[in-house]
Amino acid sequence: MFDIISNLVAAPRAGIISHFVSPKVSTVIFILSVFLGILSIANKLLLLANRRAGWTSGMVIGLLSSVFFYSIGLKILAFAELGFFVVMLYGYASNTKRSNVRECVFDILLTCMTLVLSIALFKGQLTIYELISSLSFIWGGYALAVANRFLGWSLLLSAHCATSLASYLAGELVFSGLQVLSGIVCVFALIKLLAHRRSQCRPVGG
Repeated sequence: MFDIISNLVAAPRAGIISHFVSPKVSTVIFILSVFLGILSIANKLLLLANRRAGWTSGMVIGLLSSVFFYSIGLKILAFAELGFFVVMLYGYASNTKRSNVRECVFDILLTCMTLVLSIALFKGQLTIYELISSLSFIWGGYALAVANRFLGWSLLLSAHCATSLASYLAGELVFSGLQVLSGIVCVFALIKLLAHRRSQCRPVGG
């Protein structure tokens, strides 16, 4: 049985993981994928509620995913997840104090990460689903951190759609379903934002 997560996040690519894993390892991998899926839902709900725990849970997701992908040989995805961790850390820190200089530095950093991941796509180290998912998670989290909530939730919705599709095509229906649930939270957040904007545009006394 091939590594569940390698099949989950990527179309088949020769040479990434060519060895078989034991049933015990496969079980641990499956449990971890489900745990990350559930934690992702909790993360979106906490962010929607403007709780700092949302950023904290995001950091946990980024770290666990980064360590995991690195351990199974998907180093470029580990790099992308590390970027998500940094964005969540930035969101946690900027929740109390904003800095234009810090935002400029992060703009440059994330742009460089975007270039690296794009190059990885053309070199065959990433699939298009992985690229969309990785960049949308990173930039979506950053957009939320700098209070661009509509863009942030839109990108996170895109990320969960791409991840859900990739996992569904790989036959990982449980993880795919969990990603759909996270996407539904993003849709609810967008509807809530649009409703708030409409209420602000209404004439007073109208």
